[in-house]
Amino acid sequence: MESATPAPYVVEDCGPNLQLFSDGTVVRFDDYNILPPLHDLLRDRDVDYAARLRATGKRVELVEFEGQHHGFFAAEPFGDAGSELVRVVSRFVYGNAAASNY
Repeated sequence: MESATPAPYVVEDCGPNLQLFSDGTVVRFDDYNILPPLHDLLRDRDVDYAARLRATGKRVELVEFEGQHHGFFAAEPFGDAGSELVRVVSRFVYGNAAASNY
């Protein structure tokens, strides 16, 4: 019998626009930003999660970093990919600040 990975569930509601999930995902409503490295063992799961969010009508930006592995930012934060990751996350955070109640 195959064991199924349980679906992530909400661990904590952090106000009306932010949720923390059991798998460590943090989601800000109405925008989602998912960043799976291309050589990540969990990449397919992240891509599937983005597709499922889109299917529910959520706006999702899926950003992939070619040639990178899981945790690449911790190993090389000042490389080209690390710099791009900071730009993407900054755009997500500050681009959605106007929609936030915080």
